[in-house]
Amino acid sequence: MCATGVMGSSEGMAKEDPGKLADDLEHEADDLEQRSRKLKEEIDEVAQEWEQKRADPSVPGAPPPAEDEDDTPPDDSAAISRLSAR
Repeated sequence: MCATGVMGSSEGMAKEDPGKLADDLEHEADDLEQRSRKLKEEIDEVAQEWEQKRADPSVPGAPPPAEDEDDTPPDDSAAISRLSAR
C-alpha cells in the first residue's frame, strides 16, 4: 500500500474515477521524485563527511584514502569464490 492509498487494490482502482486516479498517481510520482532527490542529497552529504573524516588522521576508525584509490568498489570475486567453495 502506498502513501496515497492508490496502489494495492485493483478492485479499488477500477471503481475510481480515471481522472482522479491519474491525479493521485501524478501526485505520488512527484512525491517519490522529491523523496529520491532528498535521499540523494543525504547520501552525497554523508559521502562528503566520510571523505573529510578519512582525510583527518585524528578520526579513529576512518582509514586514510589510498594514493591509488578510485571510486570503484573493490573486486570481491576472490571472496565470493571462497564462500562458494564451502
